[in-house]
Amino acid sequence: MPFVISVTLRVNGEEQVEIKGEKVIIRDNLSWIDNLSKITWSLDQEILSLDPPTEVYDTGAKYLAIDTIEGEHIGTIVLYHYDAQKQQLELGIRIGKKNYWGMGYGADAIRYTMWYYFTKTPVIKFYLKVLTSNTRAIKCYLNCGFIQVNRLMIKGYDFTIMELQKA
Repeated sequence: MPFVISVTLRVNGEEQVEIKGEKVIIRDNLSWIDNLSKITWSLDQEILSLDPPTEVYDTGAKYLAIDTIEGEHIGTIVLYHYDAQKQQLELGIRIGKKNYWGMGYGADAIRYTMWYYFTKTPVIKFYLKVLTSNTRAIKCYLNCGFIQVNRLMIKGYDFTIMELQKA
């Protein structure tokens, strides 16, 4: 990952991380406008058909903003269900701006987020659930190094479970 720039910022005494990839900047300080976008994307039927709401909210979830290098907010990554004993995290991603679908922005965000967590935290494994019918997302996850490990039915939806271990 030669192009990674990880910047730790101090805002009001709190540490905030910004990770610069080749196409995206990932940051952990979502603004109210970012949150409004997240809500708007959650109401989009096409997006919902690819990522249906099936879980109870995880109060420990960490949301990261995905911006283009030029600064346009295009999506979010959510990290949740951290298991300290297994040193694993569940990952979710949503590129809400559809004109950025299929252009590598999601893969870039995933790779650089995982790089950061693998090098700066005790996390050794990421896993995720993806609708089995969402072939574009599965292709992206495979290109990022994930492997398919299982299938699972949740609330009538068929999911593929994928994971990636730290090398």
